[in-house]
Amino acid sequence: MDWMIRFSFILVLIISYLYNMSQEIYDPVWFMETHTLLLGFILFSEVARAIMEKRYAENENDYKFTLIQTGFIAVTLLSFFATDFFGVFY
Repeated sequence: MDWMIRFSFILVLIISYLYNMSQEIYDPVWFMETHTLLLGFILFSEVARAIMEKRYAENENDYKFTLIQTGFIAVTLLSFFATDFFGVFY
């Protein structure tokens, strides 16, 4: 399942690159930009990991830690992207 998610992400990344580069004036679609796709990939793969941990892990609480970790990663990355890394990049 992990490899299927990875190959799908690579395919979507290539398609979005080709689409954004084919535009007359470089005005990329926001949901096809690399950082948006990367955030979606990280969140989707971690949620899939949590589902597998809930079903198959020996410790029945492993998935809770994975979901908390995913939430922390999401909040951190969203704050970085929303603030341009806290004003470092202008």
